[in-house]
Amino acid sequence: MNRGINKQELLKNFQTPDDKLLFSKVLDRLFLCQKERRRTFTDFCDPARGAKCLKILQGVVSGDIREKILFYGGAASCERGIIGFAPEEIDLCAADFPISRILIECRRNALSHRDFLGAILGLGVDRGKTGDIFPGGESAIVFAHEDIADFICANLEKVGRVAVSAHIQAEEPGWEEFLLNSGAPEQLIVSSLRLDNVISAAFHLSRSKSAALIQGDKASVNGSAADAPRLVRENDLISVRGFGRIKLLSAPRQTKKEKWILHVEIFQ
Repeated sequence: MNRGINKQELLKNFQTPDDKLLFSKVLDRLFLCQKERRRTFTDFCDPARGAKCLKILQGVVSGDIREKILFYGGAASCERGIIGFAPEEIDLCAADFPISRILIECRRNALSHRDFLGAILGLGVDRGKTGDIFPGGESAIVFAHEDIADFICANLEKVGRVAVSAHIQAEEPGWEEFLLNSGAPEQLIVSSLRLDNVISAAFHLSRSKSAALIQGDKASVNGSAADAPRLVRENDLISVRGFGRIKLLSAPRQTKKEKWILHVEIFQ
């Protein structure tokens, strides 16, 4: 049922074993959709890798794929997402995705994205089963695959040394605004608007480390992979796997000493 799609040939578009394995799993879900004529879904992946998979599926083999394809993470503001497939005759929309929204409540507001992620992975949960995490005040929103959501709620009792409670949350008016306003506002001063420069300043990394992250497809801008020389612009959303995200709030302005001032929100 894969209509002549050459899996091994397509895998040549990826360099690392992890990326090859991810795309192989994506193709398996597509082939299952074609065979059984039903909706199928992958696990979560980061935006850069998801964008590359979609580009290949929608471009290289567009003549062989008639199924519907959608990338979605649980909310419009999410970056990590699941790739969904549906036969031509079946609808595919955001509501079809097997994603649960978990509210984690605690009595301490100094917990970071890394704290929540570490606690969840410490339960033995695979990273591919979790999407974006949005800390905010004394709570956090976590998007997770619905087949693991109940397990997280039942077993997550602490984040670090802080006691927490977790439950699956129904959508309520205004909840997505919480996600969009949960970053920490900061001012960065950089020598240039190059992407690697901005990443270095935001996460206190060397330029060589930032460039390596970008070259290794671990950074994206507005959901798409980008080169280090790319210049950032107002409203850009930069994501760096393992470090966090940067939202550029306003147009950069230059000082008399030819430095650039950036007003950003940093999500970690």
